Amino acid sequence: MFPVPLALRVLCACACAFGAAAAHAVCLDGKPSIEQEFRDSAIVAVGVAGAARDVSVPDDPAGIDHTVYTVRLTRVFKGAPAGRAIELVSPNTSARFPLEPGVAYLLFVGEGQDGAYVGNCGWSGAVRDKGTGAVLRRVEAIAVRARRTGSR
Repeated sequence: MFPVPLALRVLCACACAFGAAAAHAVCLDGKPSIEQEFRDSAIVAVGVAGAARDVSVPDDPAGIDHTVYTVRLTRVFKGAPAGRAIELVSPNTSARFPLEPGVAYLLFVGEGQDGAYVGNCGWSGAVRDKGTGAVLRRVEAIAVRARRTGSR
């Protein structure tokens, strides 16, 4: 094994730190409780991601302004979507919430000026993930309680 110069180690550490930081959004308000995100969301549902289309705008240096995902809802805990499919807008920023086609997601959906969206600072995630499964069980309990008390 040969010694690695200090400058190279510092450069690698900086590249890793900045690369990791760029992959995640800055969550200024922190992560809400599951109950708070349920209350604040227009729709809370499980849906399977389908088609995605990138939307370009001329003044965006990257060329892609946002991605629109079509999601087929399989279970709705809160909200009244117009149909069994919704479109979610995901900006081409650190706030994006990318979806993988064919994967089921627990989604806390908000309404913004550009349409329905999922923030990446909350509890939305792929159902196959162990942590999201635990959140899903909490959401089921919250939805039952909300139906009983009429506080959806």
